[in-house]
Amino acid sequence: MADTDTGTLTAEHRACLALWAVPGLGPRTLAAVRVFARGDLSRLASTPVRDWVSDVPVPPAVRQRLATVASLDELASQVDSACAVAGIRVAFAGTPEHPARLVGLEDAPPLLFYRGEPGPPRRRLAMVGSRHPDQGFLPFARTFARKVAEAGVDVLRTVSQTSH
Repeated sequence: MADTDTGTLTAEHRACLALWAVPGLGPRTLAAVRVFARGDLSRLASTPVRDWVSDVPVPPAVRQRLATVASLDELASQVDSACAVAGIRVAFAGTPEHPARLVGLEDAPPLLFYRGEPGPPRRRLAMVGSRHPDQGFLPFARTFARKVAEAGVDVLRTVSQTSH
């Protein structure tokens, strides 16, 4: 199991975790980065970001954010530590904790953050939002999520600030 609190993340998972933490880097961009890394994101984790950031196929805003990162491994450690403190675990695509229903979907997230224990499939709603929502959206998102959860539907949140 790829739990951030056990220290058992593979180099590939650590690189994926670090890249996923960069605002603006979504599933399609991550796929392009994976192609750039010849199918192995861990290759990027073992090289300083400054050595490849100018060549990686990402939007300018993402490139600018990546340029502030010394190494993907260091960023993964920061995310891993923050998850451990908050009691959050990570389910990577292809692991038992990652919902099988997401497999094969275009733009499916490569990982999900979660608390608790994953169970059998149930009715779920994924809330996906911006890391920088319009003013006034957060109260709406929180109220919506609470009402849906009260109706017995699991609410999955994929972007921390907007959906929490």
